[in-house]
Parts: sequence; structure tokens; C-alpha cells
Amino acid sequence: MELLNIWFHSNGAEADWLQVVRLGALSEKIALDFAKLPHFADSAWLAKLFTDGWRMDYRSPNVWKIYAACEHELKTS
Repeated sequence: MELLNIWFHSNGAEADWLQVVRLGALSEKIALDFAKLPHFADSAWLAKLFTDGWRMDYRSPNVWKIYAACEHELKTS
């Protein structure tokens, strides 16, 4: 929940507590789905998803796959 609040604040977004709880639960579901994949246990592979400023590296095809999966979940839930 804290990361959601940080994201909302840094992006000028607003949400009521129910939306934040819903997004938190959805984030957990998606994260657990990804955690089952072998690459997500490899810290070197995971590090390649980020820039040196620890922001997602949107030049990476794998980041786009993760983004697409998250977008799909948001649209279908």
C-alpha cells in the first residue's frame, strides 16, 4: 500500500481508499503470478528490468510484457 501511495503522490494521481485497496490486492495477485516464473527468482535477470535509478527500463521487452500483463488485469478485473 505504501508503494501505491508513493506512486500516486509522485504522479499527481488521486484515489479513494477503496480504489487503493483494490489496486493493492490486484498488484499482489499479479506479483504472485509472476513469482511462479523461473526468471523472477534470478536477481541478475530482475536487475536488468531497471535503470540505474531503480526505475523500470521501458526499453526492455520484458518490462513491456510485464506492463501488458498488468494492463490486461486492470481491464479485465
